[in-house]
Amino acid sequence: MTFDRELLRGSLELMVLGELQSGARYGYQILTSLSSRSCGRVNIKAGTLYPILHKLEQESCVRTWWDEQGGRDRKWYALTEAGEARLRRNATEWFDYAATVQMLLAPLLDSLSIARPVVADSGQPPARLPQVDAQALRPPNSRDF
Repeated sequence: MTFDRELLRGSLELMVLGELQSGARYGYQILTSLSSRSCGRVNIKAGTLYPILHKLEQESCVRTWWDEQGGRDRKWYALTEAGEARLRRNATEWFDYAATVQMLLAPLLDSLSIARPVVADSGQPPARLPQVDAQALRPPNSRDF
């Protein structure tokens, strides 16, 4: 199961910056790493990734260069100091936001016996991410908007 597009929209830039924290990568590596590290829940297309990378480049958060590797020209991306600062700032804000949402939804999670997700200390995703039944979260007699 992948996440809703609207839910991802506000976090993709942060995820891309996070992917570059461990070193320079080219676009396809970023795409496959996001998918792999999220247990397949973050699957974005190149048409979504490259505008984000271009914006980060324009804002001096990433530096780029071209390299021919294996007979292919690849554009590489690496964090700049400004990008590292943005990553720290945005990650801090995101963790605060996520903790607030979790706190606000805790009674609902408890009433539905849904386990709260835990991030492994190793930085690796848990072996199995919790699945949530969206229908169970809807109040009785609710209608689509």
